[in-house]
Parts: sequence; structure tokens; C-alpha cells
Amino acid sequence: MPESDRDCLTENNAERFLRFSSQAIVLKINALYVSRRLRKAGDWSFYIKDKHMSYVRYAAVPLLLLACQAGAAEAGYFAGIGLSTSVSGKAEAELENADVTLSEDIDVGALNLFIGHRSARNNRFIFSYDSISFDLDSSNTSEDATGFRFDWQFVYGEEQVQPYWGLGFGLYNLQDATILNGSNLEGDDMSGISFQMAVGAKIDVADNVELDVSLQRQAIAWQEIEFSGFGRTETIQMSYAYNLLSAGVAFKF
Repeated sequence: MPESDRDCLTENNAERFLRFSSQAIVLKINALYVSRRLRKAGDWSFYIKDKHMSYVRYAAVPLLLLACQAGAAEAGYFAGIGLSTSVSGKAEAELENADVTLSEDIDVGALNLFIGHRSARNNRFIFSYDSISFDLDSSNTSEDATGFRFDWQFVYGEEQVQPYWGLGFGLYNLQDATILNGSNLEGDDMSGISFQMAVGAKIDVADNVELDVSLQRQAIAWQEIEFSGFGRTETIQMSYAYNLLSAGVAFKF
């Protein structure tokens, strides 16, 4: 056995190796049983050929690799708070009938309250409540939005500093949208859906406390609106896209 394989099968991983190997054996036996039952019943449309049974043996390979990974983290839950400020951002509105696209810079600040689950592999699923403030530079106005977002984070390592990347989506409500001022819908809200990606790091500062720093890219596509104003009817599609520098703290339990 190569030296790398001997190092992999440490005492800490032996139990997981045996468990995963037994699962692969059971999988093969079950598949062989189903194959024989289907052939006996004459159901050739779902016939599992014997040569396919060789593929089942390979199920032991990824299971063995999983057993050779670093020791699993302790699964559990966490909750925390985060703050974000924009590095750059832009709002765009396309007026379809007029064939005009309006664009301006925006400054974004956000407060994020979250709760989530930490898997045995230290990955995270996070459910958050967001309160966001948008400052539109050219319009010299501000808007507020609230919503919920769902994120998945894939964390690497078990050292004090653990890098990660993540992605997710969100549902938001924009209150008193500026773009509707002067129209028959002035004062109305707009709903939108977001997509976001992030890269960052978790920093353990205590047994049950970790800091989170990240750079995020979020884009919100607001609902298509048809309104009347300024003597004409117009259909508008609007989106906000921005980069956020974020920091937060989470408490594990």
C-alpha cells in the first residue's frame, strides 16, 4: 500500500472507512437482488444487466475518499448579525416604449439578521432577514427595501481562518419606489428577486463565536411595471446591481 494511503487510514478515520465500505457492499447486494427479480418477472424494459453491477463496486471509491478527508466538524445551528456597505453599485431602468435606458450610481447599506445550520462538513445553509438602504446619486433620493434571502456557503478547512464561497437568492420589497414618482403608481411598492455570490472567510474567535468577512455581489431584478405619467403609458424594467463589503458575527449553539 502506498505511503499516502496508509496515512489516510488513520485511527480517527478507520471507523468511517468500515461504515462506508459496508454501505457500498449493501448497495451492491440490493442492486443485484433487484436485477434478478426484474429478469424473473420478465420486465426487460427495466432490466439491469450484470455488467452494470461492476459500476457498483466503484461506489466504494468516493466513500473511501470521504473517509480520508479531514475529521468532520460538529454539526449544529448558529445565529448572528451582519453589516454591509457598498463598494460600487448601479441602478438601471429600461423604458421599453421610449426605448431609453436610465442609469445612475447607488450607495448601499444593509443590516442582516440570520440563522442557519452548519453541516458535519462545516458547510452552511443560511436564512436571513435583510434591511437595505439605497441612496440614488443623480436622483438625490433614498429608498428602503426589506426581504428574505437564502444562502449556501461552502467552507474549507478547520483552522482558525476558514475560507469559503457562497451563492443564494432572495425576495425583496422596495418601498415607495422613486422611479414611480409623478406617475399614477406614485407611492407604490415594487417586489423583486435577487441573486448573490460571495467569497470570504470565517474566523474563530472563541469556541462558540466566529467572525465573518466577505465580498458579495448582489443583483436585484424588480418586477416589470406598466404605468401612466407625463402624458403617456410606459412599461419599465428596473434592476440594481452592487458589490458589498460585509462583516458579521455568529454565535454557534
